[in-house]
Amino acid sequence: MKLRTPALIVAVVTGAVAAGQAQQQVAEKLDAAMISAIRDEGLARSQAMEHVIWLADVYGPRVTGSPGLRQAGDWAVRKLGEWGLSNVHKESWPFGKGWSLVRFNAHMVEPQVQPLIGYPKSWTPGTSGVVMADVVRADISSDADFERYRGKLAQKIVLTQPAREVRMLEGIVVSTRMQNTVVVERQYLRFIQKYERYEKRTHRMNVHAPPCLGLQVGHRIVAMECRPLGKTVHFVAIHNQGVAG
Repeated sequence: MKLRTPALIVAVVTGAVAAGQAQQQVAEKLDAAMISAIRDEGLARSQAMEHVIWLADVYGPRVTGSPGLRQAGDWAVRKLGEWGLSNVHKESWPFGKGWSLVRFNAHMVEPQVQPLIGYPKSWTPGTSGVVMADVVRADISSDADFERYRGKLAQKIVLTQPAREVRMLEGIVVSTRMQNTVVVERQYLRFIQKYERYEKRTHRMNVHAPPCLGLQVGHRIVAMECRPLGKTVHFVAIHNQGVAG
């Protein structure tokens, strides 16, 4: 005699699941009006970007224990209270010293004045005023290298990162409508393999323009590759050669 009980149990379970799903579909009828209201609230009265501006721009980047973190926390508590949430509060915990950036700028002063783009590392101590010194690059990768530089780095600004190739280009400013950014047009030759000849091409690009250079339309500039300053800004002007001849 052959037993078919397992098949029967599977059939019963499958039928029960299907019936349960059908009942759930009937019970969870979609409220189209509510969905439309939620969608309209998000598209027509969204506050997401306003909140991002407060947290990312007004209070800006912040590390633990900094005034910016405290201000952002106070803003969040106040905003959540305005939304009707109860028992909104901050919880503190033991932590060491905080850190915040007051101001920072750096310039090369010889042989020509050039602005440098940089940012202090978190928890870097202040300099108590302007520091002017010679710059040296120290290639230290072993204990022996420390001995080689012993007594030679005092009162110096020391660069520890390895040197890397930096692209340089020249071009003519064709637009100054953007704030601290100019549009530079440059011409270059491109080799066409098929015809074994060069063709002249024109390319326009956005370049960061330090205010101290006083760039105007028609000025020829030298630009240097830098860290990305925006989606389309990867070069910074370092020298104004004057009106292009």
